Amino acid sequence: MGVDRSQSKTSEVPPVHEASLSLIVCLSDEATLKANLLASPCLGPGSPHEVIAVRNAPSAAAGLTLGWARARNDLIVCVHQDVVLPAGWDRLVVDQYQRAERRWGPIGVAGVYGVGEVVESPGQPPAARRIGRVVDRGRLLRDGPELPAAAVTLDELLLILRRDGPLRAEPALGFHLYGADLCLQARERGLAVVVLDALCHHNSRSLALPAAFSASAEVFARKWAHRLPVATPCAVFDRDERVFVLGNAEPETSVAAAVGRPLLGRETELPMHAGGSCNHR
Repeated sequence: MGVDRSQSKTSEVPPVHEASLSLIVCLSDEATLKANLLASPCLGPGSPHEVIAVRNAPSAAAGLTLGWARARNDLIVCVHQDVVLPAGWDRLVVDQYQRAERRWGPIGVAGVYGVGEVVESPGQPPAARRIGRVVDRGRLLRDGPELPAAAVTLDELLLILRRDGPLRAEPALGFHLYGADLCLQARERGLAVVVLDALCHHNSRSLALPAAFSASAEVFARKWAHRLPVATPCAVFDRDERVFVLGNAEPETSVAAAVGRPLLGRETELPMHAGGSCNHR
């Protein structure tokens, strides 16, 4: 996901006061966009940032690639239409990005919520530690270590990448798991995946995993079979390429375990379990 440039950029983010962001959103509902992202205090009058809304994209990859080609700024924010960015969020997120880059080196993907490595214990379902801080449907989720922190995969409600970076979104994933795919691409290239402490609000109305998720999960599992087990903020893929919903995080440890029967092969919508922020368009 990105376009080639004739001149490469320095690996450092511009100073906080100089940084402008390009926000790309795959748009499916004009009213939701206007009531949330476009109403963000961070994007009020005088904002230096650009919002690129791509309508009727056939996949997240198609929408993000088109928006990417139009973007003018070095930092790209791939964000859902139902996210609200508070006043000062832009300065905070760039400051956090700079801190993370100083600690972990070049960053492939950054976000505000994610999960760590899969935890496997004999006789227990696979689990993963949730990482991040976000207000999701009016509830504050505050999980994991002090931020910024390293992660394995990130929630797609908000992803930050370099315009001139090497990562490409996978069209075959449709509108699901493309964020996790980008994160694994980054890790295979030796680039960091990090969660930043930049609180935002996610006002999603989605409370279920749609049937389309299973098709995306099959593509994801085949592509990344050599890296399984892998967790995402809403599901965990075990070594046998089975996919389970990731349940509530334990308050003391932020560890969430897989629950229920495998998702793959199920044709009906499955309810999400509170405690995580698994997001669609």
